[in-house]
Amino acid sequence: MEATSRIFDLLDEWRHLPDYQLERRADVFFAAYLPEFLSSRLGLKIRPSLIPEFPVRIGAIDSTSASNQSKKIDYLALDESGCTAVFIELKTEVLSRCESQDIYLQQAKSLGLRALLEGVVQIVSASKHKHKYACLLRLLEKHSLIMLPKNFEEALASPQYRSGVNALLSDVEITCQDAAIEVYYLQPGVSTIGFDEFATWLEKEGGGREVEMRFATSLRRWTRDKAGHPPHCDAANQSLAGITSDAEYRPRSSRACRL
Repeated sequence: MEATSRIFDLLDEWRHLPDYQLERRADVFFAAYLPEFLSSRLGLKIRPSLIPEFPVRIGAIDSTSASNQSKKIDYLALDESGCTAVFIELKTEVLSRCESQDIYLQQAKSLGLRALLEGVVQIVSASKHKHKYACLLRLLEKHSLIMLPKNFEEALASPQYRSGVNALLSDVEITCQDAAIEVYYLQPGVSTIGFDEFATWLEKEGGGREVEMRFATSLRRWTRDKAGHPPHCDAANQSLAGITSDAEYRPRSSRACRL
């Protein structure tokens, strides 16, 4: 437990430093518990495997663009039946949300899962990073969202793997139903899912285990203390006391948002 406690101590300390992105370091801790938490929170049986950094093709959600670049959704979760898909966006700062991100999440929801998966295939076709995207395609296949061609692995292993893979992408079959999509923010304060709520669930379901209790402690600290203002900076932290809901979070402009 000493090493685990030290990890969270460092996260608590380093989140106050410039350019330290807590979200990118803490996301795996959330991922370890999210399926069980979402099952309890939503009344659904969520599959234990999440799809992190799910890519949303810009050209799919923006009718004025043909771009094969992508926005990312922090976690895609699916229920056992495949009837419900859940987008989870992690924010470790109460003011880090921005309007452009809210917009593209709603655009992705409106587009539907099947069209989003078609966009993933187009992204793979345009990308040079075939092996990494092959790992994503395998994960999507594991979730019965797509079916890869039989000779996909052979093409990937060939010296001309880029052209070989691209030649087969038109044969990728989108096999999922067009699931209902729900969007949730996981962030400090009273959000769709607040850190305090997540911490309370960890304390209850963790059975007193030290790892869950220590994670819950950090979640409450991240809620209480604004980044850049450790606990002794009471005045700065008090200034956030009135921000308690999604309606009050004051989204940042698109230019300021780090996606």
